[in-house]
Parts: sequence; C-alpha cells; structure tokens
Amino acid sequence: MVKKCIIIITLILLFYAVPAEADETSFIIGSNYYNVLGVASKMDVVPFIDENGRTMIPVRYLAYAVGVPEQGIYWKEDDQEVYLFKEKTVISLKCGETLCSIVQLKQKTYPSVFFENPDEFIGFVDAVKMDTVPVLRNDRVFLPARYVAEVFGYEVQWLDPKLYLWPQY
Repeated sequence: MVKKCIIIITLILLFYAVPAEADETSFIIGSNYYNVLGVASKMDVVPFIDENGRTMIPVRYLAYAVGVPEQGIYWKEDDQEVYLFKEKTVISLKCGETLCSIVQLKQKTYPSVFFENPDEFIGFVDAVKMDTVPVLRNDRVFLPARYVAEVFGYEVQWLDPKLYLWPQY
C-alpha cells in the first residue's frame, strides 16, 4: 500500500512539476547553467530574484532563450538601455526604469540599420509598466524574465528554483 502511494505521488509530482513542452528553456536561480531544448549551456553570471520577487536573467541568455539572434541585441551604454530585436518586434528596457517600450516595425531590421533612420521602420509603439526594473550588476545587465518572454510570445512558469519558458503556439 505504501509503495503504491509513493508511486502515485511521484507520478503526480512529475506531471505537475515540469511543463510538458519539448521546446522549453529553463533557468535555475543561483546556477550558472541553463537548459534550452534539453541542452545545458553555461552562463558567466547567475540569475537571481530581486527585491520585488522577480526573476532576473542576464540579458544575452534571456534574449537567446526567446529567439533573439546575436545581432538583435544592442546595448546603448550612454543611456544604459538594452534593445532586443526579433522579427518585427523591438523592446527597449532602461536600467533603473519601470517602463518597457515595445515597437512593432513595418519590416524586419537590426540595430545597425534601425538607428540610422528609425522613423523609416516604426509602425506601432506601446509600453508596459513593470513592477521591477532592469539592473546593472557586476558589469552585466539583468532583465525581468517574465516581461521580456511574454512580449516575444513565450509562456512563463515559475517552479522554485526554476523558471520555465516555452513558445506559445
């Protein structure tokens, strides 16, 4: 009887504890490894939970996890602002500010072309007020994972100490 209960509890925990998506990404708080499609990769810094209870992920690894290509990541040091370009969507987040700007482009482009003449590309602009802020810590920018992931069409699930992301279809 005890053995059956243990098996049933184990199956229930497995069913509810891990998202069933095969194309998920996961980050573990306090670990410098993250997992994309079953492949573990190493980060040079570790994600953390900020004072507002939000999961903060290093910008480059979060961008890769939601499908932003290398050339779609842009850091504007003078303004301490990060831009992420994916397909026809650009988001910008400024360190220390709660506003996340979302720009829908008329056509796909990358930072090197966009910043030469932004008016040529901008179609629709929106903004989301976040309950936390991007931070610069140890020369790395950390972004609130949920806001970035959801803008790019990803679902997010938090199961302490892991954050799971997977694309919405």
